[in-house]
Amino acid sequence: ADIAAEKELYVTKEKKKLEEDKPKEKTEGEKTKFNLAKTGLKSIGNVESIYEKDPNILNKQLIPGKFLSRSFDSALFSTVDTLLRIRTGATAPEEEIRRYINAYGPQFGDKPEDVKFKLDNLKNALISEGGLSEEEVNKFSPKTKKISQVPLQTQQPQIQQRGFPTALGGI
Repeated sequence: ADIAAEKELYVTKEKKKLEEDKPKEKTEGEKTKFNLAKTGLKSIGNVESIYEKDPNILNKQLIPGKFLSRSFDSALFSTVDTLLRIRTGATAPEEEIRRYINAYGPQFGDKPEDVKFKLDNLKNALISEGGLSEEEVNKFSPKTKKISQVPLQTQQPQIQQRGFPTALGGI
């Protein structure tokens, strides 16, 4: 009788252990945050890719009309919008998104290590707020070169009297 009781106790413990090891089903809210985080990681991957291809993109944000930085600005906007949506569960007003971009996104004058730091912070916020595991991050996060490996800008743009970069011929 003792052996049967011990066996039953052992089987019960093993079943409980298996149940604990099973991934728990996500709630609808968790699934939404998870999917938004994946979208945000794709957007920030686009930001990193654009910056990697053209480290002077931050300088181009100064050009009136922002025609030369439109893709970068759009990807950064999407990243921040997604993060705010994860945090609040609602769409943030455009002014609030722009405030976050100005406060936490890369800006003209940032050194490459500052850009990397800011983008890493945004990426880490998406990961933690979206509830992504390390395995999920490795699966969904774009594989891009580290921003710190991007060559340093060799020359700051020259500004004429009215503030237009000379690369465009000024006024």
